[in-house]
Amino acid sequence: MSSDTTGVDYTTLSWVKQELDETLSQARIALESFVEDDDDPTQLRFCVTHLHQVYGTLQMVELYGAAMLAEEMEALAVVLLEEESKRRDETFEVLMRAMLQLPDYLERLQAGHRDIPIVLLPLVNDLRAAQGKALLSENALFTPDLSALAPLREDEQSAADRHGERSEGG
Repeated sequence: MSSDTTGVDYTTLSWVKQELDETLSQARIALESFVEDDDDPTQLRFCVTHLHQVYGTLQMVELYGAAMLAEEMEALAVVLLEEESKRRDETFEVLMRAMLQLPDYLERLQAGHRDIPIVLLPLVNDLRAAQGKALLSENALFTPDLSALAPLREDEQSAADRHGERSEGG
């Protein structure tokens, strides 16, 4: 559980998980309060502030998939605050769904699973669609390990061997 092949230490998540859960809960409560009485945007400002804190914490502990989700959640809350959303009920629903799913995703990470942003892609795209942004493709989240060297093909290996023999002898 302490780390995986990406070098991320998931034990740091255990240090901040309770605070993240509490902050997300406060964001949910603020959003619910705003939905009940949208004459006063103060609760929505609280929601944006809480989501910003969650995003910053996830960035700090290098959980980039979860941070990407939190960033889109915050951006959508800002859209709501600026009253730019045409379909407010749908927007509230997708934001609330994200607030409920992020803790579950963090639980998976805490249980030792890797931070795989592609798992969150449908939800991220729902948040982006509610903002009127372009959707992300799977390619946007594809992050191969470029530090690993690919094995040489047989003909490349022979050429490398010949080159090595010449440079050593010459």
